[in-house]
Amino acid sequence: MDRIALAVDSDGKLAEFFSITKILIYEKQNEWTVVESYFVSEELDTSSAAAVRQKAEAIGRNILEKNCKIMIGREIIGIPYHTLCKANLEVFEADEISIELLDAIYKDFLLKEDKPEEEIEMVPPRPIPTDDESNYYFDFIKAIKCHPELSSKKMLLPFLTNDLFYSLIIRCEHIMPWLDDFVKSHGLNMETKREDGIYHALITHRSCNE
Repeated sequence: MDRIALAVDSDGKLAEFFSITKILIYEKQNEWTVVESYFVSEELDTSSAAAVRQKAEAIGRNILEKNCKIMIGREIIGIPYHTLCKANLEVFEADEISIELLDAIYKDFLLKEDKPEEEIEMVPPRPIPTDDESNYYFDFIKAIKCHPELSSKKMLLPFLTNDLFYSLIIRCEHIMPWLDDFVKSHGLNMETKREDGIYHALITHRSCNE
């Protein structure tokens, strides 16, 4: 069934795991519609790995019972991420709710044909140089499979903030919602193209194109 679960906080915004108070189940009808919702207990001993795992298991079980296999939150990492994935949920990260986000995941995940599982290629969780001219490449699709405990921000922000580079190409299934704002606020340019459901984002410094 074409459903996506959104984990939100008390303000109705996408939540990181420890701030989840409600799960919204969106269904693709003529348009995206909330068809079910339920509250999540806020009581949790965050110092107990067992308690965190039990809460993640309960959330995953309830989502699957709603005929849904995709969950979106703001930051789902570590024990919660591994527990939800073990429950056969696909977990995505975003900063805010948007129809564009739901449509992108719908097109890139729910509509694509089942493909045989491929071996995970080990790649570093950061951009790698492609030449001696400060050009870099980052395959986020492969990196998140190798390092599921890390968010896109944790992989990319240290590089974007601290490293000198001429260009960076990012390969991903959808553009991270936070990336566009970062590019605009840090004097960068970003061009994107989409081929066969895969995005390639080219990031350069504005001075490079002037």
